[in-house]
Amino acid sequence: NNNNNNNNNNVSSSSPPLDALGISGPVLQRQVYLYSEAEADPLVYAVSWWNKAKADAFLTDVESPIWVNLSENKTELFREVKALYRGHSPELDKAMGVEGPYWGRHYCFWHGGEPLTVIYEAFSNKLDDYLSDTSCATEQQQQREGGP
Repeated sequence: NNNNNNNNNNVSSSSPPLDALGISGPVLQRQVYLYSEAEADPLVYAVSWWNKAKADAFLTDVESPIWVNLSENKTELFREVKALYRGHSPELDKAMGVEGPYWGRHYCFWHGGEPLTVIYEAFSNKLDDYLSDTSCATEQQQQREGGP
């Protein structure tokens, strides 16, 4: 797990997605690629939409992922998963250094009865390799076979 991000915070000139329309303006769009220490290419692409004042208040460390900021501030949230996706994207192929299909999801974080942010995430196929612990599986296989 690594906090290496490529952040791009800006006030969006394009219309936010339908779920973000409940966020009062001005609306800030935040785009990041998340990396691991072991991978040169990003493993996750995320884009989120925030009310600018709330983003300034809740994202106190813009170099850290959203969840790190919210956890450190002990922010109470409700996460409402809206949809799961599987698809292709030439832009993600180029950015992530691997061909799709990609799994994705989008969800809303609610705080105090109001939408705090809407987040879309797409996950690299390399995550499967990154998350699978082959050393653990090899050790278990060796134990079953009477090895070390």
